[in-house]
Amino acid sequence: MYNDPLFQSAFSLLTQLHDKGYEGHIVGGAVRDLVLGRSVGDIDIATSALPHQVAQVFEHVIPIGIEHGTVLVRYQSQSFEVTTYRTEQGYTDFRHPDQVSFVQSIKEDLSRRDFTINAMAMDHKGDIIDPYAGKEDLTNQRIRAVGDAQTRFSEDPLRMMRALRFASQLQFEVDSEVSTAIESQAAKLGHIAIERIAVEFAKLTAGEDFRKGLQLCSRLGVYSQLPIFSKSPRLQKIIPEDRLEGFAVLIAYYYEQDNSVDIHQWVKSWKQSNKVKRDSFSLHNALHEFQQKNEVTHWLSYQLPKPLIPSFANLLRALGYQIEEQRLIKVAAELPIQSRNDLAFGAQDLIKLWPQRQKGPWIKSGIEKIEYAVVNKQLPNQYEQIKEWVDQWNPPVNN
Repeated sequence: MYNDPLFQSAFSLLTQLHDKGYEGHIVGGAVRDLVLGRSVGDIDIATSALPHQVAQVFEHVIPIGIEHGTVLVRYQSQSFEVTTYRTEQGYTDFRHPDQVSFVQSIKEDLSRRDFTINAMAMDHKGDIIDPYAGKEDLTNQRIRAVGDAQTRFSEDPLRMMRALRFASQLQFEVDSEVSTAIESQAAKLGHIAIERIAVEFAKLTAGEDFRKGLQLCSRLGVYSQLPIFSKSPRLQKIIPEDRLEGFAVLIAYYYEQDNSVDIHQWVKSWKQSNKVKRDSFSLHNALHEFQQKNEVTHWLSYQLPKPLIPSFANLLRALGYQIEEQRLIKVAAELPIQSRNDLAFGAQDLIKLWPQRQKGPWIKSGIEKIEYAVVNKQLPNQYEQIKEWVDQWNPPVNN
């Protein structure tokens, strides 16, 4: 892993800081995932240097959170968030510290972290600093808070969702003190923006041990603070057959379980994007077609946006259907057309057949009829053959 270009750049950055007389450490999830042998997506750096001192060491520095001591450093074609060692006090808004104090000790900085497995640091030589026995907790597969769990969750209640998310992703057990603190403070999730909760919940349902994560949501009272779930004891008990990867799949899955709350309300309550709404409807419509025909039809594949094929396969697995993604890909590849624009016979061609007919909805319905026949291979996508087929229709009746 040390040979990874991202880590090589990070170690080089730390060496640059060290050579200028400053401390610097890789911190947080990168150290945790390195120890676990998991892939690392990004690396955060903590340093004794103040933001203006970091800017003196590196050429490309962007102040993205200067009030909290954070800058973005572009170095060797990589991006690193570099934050000055700090301690925090007071969380009036249950998210941001009321007071930030810069310190010179990495151990003081690590004391403000949420969980022991995230409170490790690595220096420019690759040595790990682990004041809260995070490596031991990784070995024991345990989620344990740094210091007092009640205090950690009072500072930022979202950490409760993070604890359950890590339990799901890492397949770890939640420490009893953490469980007790979540159960007693779950109501404080009401102070947290639903968008932030949605991110953690989506990661939880997509985790390797999603069943454990969802069971903990039920057992520790977290569901009582989540939109829609809070009013549906039935949904709280449902466990998918497979993990739910993405919020559109999540919505389509739970809507299938209980349609008393429509997709619009799911999207609104969880403050999801219009794209999530469109994707949720596409998945639901494809599922409806699949259930009607009990197979993956050409018409289903034609209407399902190609980027949603993996999501639809995921939805089917979560509902217990034994359909492989390759089957969906194969049917999509067999389609004679990919969109209405590919039809060899268009609206103007249809109008020419009945020039005296007043334009109206019959044109749209006629093209849809042709489209359906071509997609289902009942009719070749060739102009003359479509024209001959259309000629056999009864002329449309004037309104």
